[in-house]
Amino acid sequence: MHWLQLATNDLLLHLYRCNECQSYFFDGENPASSYRDLVISDEFWIDYVQAGAGITSMLAPLFAVKTLNKGSLIDVGCGFGFVVHYWQSLGHSALGLEDSYYGNIGEEKLGVTICRQYLGEYVRENPGREFEIVYSSEVIEHTSDPGAFVQQLCSLVSEDGIIILTTPCTNSISEQANHAALNAALSPGFHYGIISQQAMKSYFSQQGFHCHFETTDTQMITWAGKRSLPEVTHGRFDWHSYFTYLGQLADHPDPHICSGALHRLFKDSLNTNHPEIAATAYPRLLEVARKHYGIDLENPEVGEMLKSKKQLYRLAQYPSWLGNCLLFGAIHVGHARNDRRTKLRMLDAALKVLRHRMEVDAQFGQEAAHYYPFAERQYIIGLSEALTVSLNRNMIGEGAADLHASLSVLKEVLTELLP
Repeated sequence: MHWLQLATNDLLLHLYRCNECQSYFFDGENPASSYRDLVISDEFWIDYVQAGAGITSMLAPLFAVKTLNKGSLIDVGCGFGFVVHYWQSLGHSALGLEDSYYGNIGEEKLGVTICRQYLGEYVRENPGREFEIVYSSEVIEHTSDPGAFVQQLCSLVSEDGIIILTTPCTNSISEQANHAALNAALSPGFHYGIISQQAMKSYFSQQGFHCHFETTDTQMITWAGKRSLPEVTHGRFDWHSYFTYLGQLADHPDPHICSGALHRLFKDSLNTNHPEIAATAYPRLLEVARKHYGIDLENPEVGEMLKSKKQLYRLAQYPSWLGNCLLFGAIHVGHARNDRRTKLRMLDAALKVLRHRMEVDAQFGQEAAHYYPFAERQYIIGLSEALTVSLNRNMIGEGAADLHASLSVLKEVLTELLP
């Protein structure tokens, strides 16, 4: 059934939904480009390690397994190699397959083993090779034959091992979905389609595998094995292990990897009520921002960046984590130091940088779009706090100028932000 048509790179693509299994597929023999053929500039991997890589999303399906076998792991389509690196940091054997530019850089930077091969090539050249954990995140949608891909994954897993696979969820495809979400799920020109749970179950059943599924609005996670599966609790997350890993990664000599780890460590610890970790990470983040990017996070100069309409503009000076760090840095400063002026200054800059990321770096700005409404609310709260202080001063005959300025700014912001 024809459902939608999309244009990408001067190519008109039609999306079809299978009436039988409810999966979505683009038409044509070659609707998707090969990552092997892509020429990617440094800005792409730098953006990825600074902020683009969702390391929590990568590790969450592993942490969901209560009694995960601590044996060997292969990550099929490992990208930069963060999952391989994490597993290796625990002292376990890990291997990645990635036939793209990301794999080359990740192998060099992280010191992990990444084979520049597609899955089929690796299976043919390594008959009988097995792993306790076969992991593949957001890859199957890039394959022209998902059934064959699942069959090859199954050939790699040991008798008591587990396959962990993630892919965009068909729930994310609807006429009501906003453009950014729809574009992220479908990635026209890169995805062959989106596999339904019904189809995925059929692929694994044909190999004699048991499956457990969890779906969200955007993602489907599959855990599969030859035997009965261990207990899986979607949402269980080992924050201690994750923060320990980020702490190790924050010591990396590459400034983009180091700052990306610190940014995640600070943001995620603050968001998960680990203020002691955030308090330790924040001064390190301030130092790295000054030393490697020339940015004073508490008094940022971002005017030059805001003028640019070039995608991923000067990441060596304006890192892609900047908006997030300004937002959560402002919250930290407000709570830890009760410094309302610095907090408001940082929130003002955060709103501008996040908006720029959403508009100019639209392909990479999903996280910015997620946090922007929260940043707006925090800015209004910051203004109300400043106004309260000004009112208190004015009641004792001081601070009339502060009161007038606060009221003027508040009026402008409310006019812009509120419907």
